[in-house]
Amino acid sequence: GGESGDGPASPAECGNAIAEGDEACDASDLAGATCVSLGFAGGALQCAGGCELDTSFCTQCGDGALQFGEFCDGAAFANESTCADVGLGTADEPLGCTEACGLDFAMCSACGDGMLSPPEECDPALVAEESCAGLGFDGGALACAAGCVYDTSGCSDCGNAVREGSEACDGADLGGATCQTAGFQEGPLQCAPSCALDTSECSTCGDNLISGGETCDGNALGGATCQSEGFTTGSLSCSGTCSLDASACSVCGNGAIDGPEVCDGLELGGASCTSLGFVSGALACNDCGFDTSACAGPGCGDGIINGGESCDGTSVPSNCVDEGFDGGTLGCTAKCDFETSSCFSCGDGDVNPGEQCDGNALGGNTCVGQGFDGGQLSCNACGLDTSGCFRCGDGVVNGSEDCDGSNLGGATCASEGFGVGSLGCTACTFDPASCSLCGNGVVDDGEDCDGSAPGCWICVSCVLDDGLCCGGVGQPQCD
Repeated sequence: GGESGDGPASPAECGNAIAEGDEACDASDLAGATCVSLGFAGGALQCAGGCELDTSFCTQCGDGALQFGEFCDGAAFANESTCADVGLGTADEPLGCTEACGLDFAMCSACGDGMLSPPEECDPALVAEESCAGLGFDGGALACAAGCVYDTSGCSDCGNAVREGSEACDGADLGGATCQTAGFQEGPLQCAPSCALDTSECSTCGDNLISGGETCDGNALGGATCQSEGFTTGSLSCSGTCSLDASACSVCGNGAIDGPEVCDGLELGGASCTSLGFVSGALACNDCGFDTSACAGPGCGDGIINGGESCDGTSVPSNCVDEGFDGGTLGCTAKCDFETSSCFSCGDGDVNPGEQCDGNALGGNTCVGQGFDGGQLSCNACGLDTSGCFRCGDGVVNGSEDCDGSNLGGATCASEGFGVGSLGCTACTFDPASCSLCGNGVVDDGEDCDGSAPGCWICVSCVLDDGLCCGGVGQPQCD
């Protein structure tokens, strides 16, 4: 038949970031496991390429008991426990223990004295000569902790299952990021080998883009058809959960009524000549449709609407609107019931006859095509909504407009490189016809001066005037 979702469960797919089947983990999905749940004291659990747990970065440091390679663990110390034991202070100055079970010299009097004294790794008062790269990390900023040991929290080492430095993620450590925080609707977020977020398994069902674990999305079927899914005829569609819906597909001739079939071979679905309104006869099936040629008396298929029939052939006494749709062509099935497959409703995402648009489908229309100068056209109740469009002359500076009418957006002659005057607006473009360069402090072409003038001269409207040079002491007399 044409039902979707039948058959055995899909086998586990290692690498899709979902721990399933007999997988212990898959990429960032550790199925709830941690280093602690596996018997370690702490550390970073990873998932290996074969979807098996990798405990190589787990540790027993933190369990309070000394293990091989540990100088201390909590309050337990191996050989040295005071600053005197390591030559950095007195016996009454205790050593500390770092989170990595190494010695911490913060309480030692020699730590912070501006001198590097072994076994100190560094001294906060000295300029560090070591770097993250020198300690085997990929990069980052190395610091010196108060205990005179290296602080590698700013270093990054992609592949150690701990997000650090500039890494967006590392192994299963996604830093709280999800497909949703990355702008998608659902799916498992992964971490790429480069420690960058991998959204290849994320998806947003309904965006008409097949992504993540989707087999289809809206009208995007990825080339799939009823035939590619093993059927012989019908119409393949996509369900609301972005999986292929073969309910309208069928295999005519397989002896089972599926998809749009009313019969198949000898399988008539309980129908008979009398159930179709005839008096008697033998109902048959031809191309998965009823064959009433051997039925006797009036009935379905005679073009006349008889008792129990909604329609018959081309006799269809109703229309799509009367049946609750917004438009389309109402038909009649071989069972003399209404066929509504060619009816449509506003909101199905397809621009049908009588509709200007539908949802995000605008039928190629734009604000410019509607006589506006720009903006964002939208759809409301399958009619074009131009509220987001704009025109030059509406008094609002939109899009690429410099200005609009008297709205100059705060611009002046001065802001446009002139001195004084009145900036205008023509066709939503700045009009400097009434602006003057005089007053900008620069002597431009055609000006004698601008602002200051030499000697006893004065500058009036950017023209030299000898008014102060006439009649003064030692000055010439002027007519």
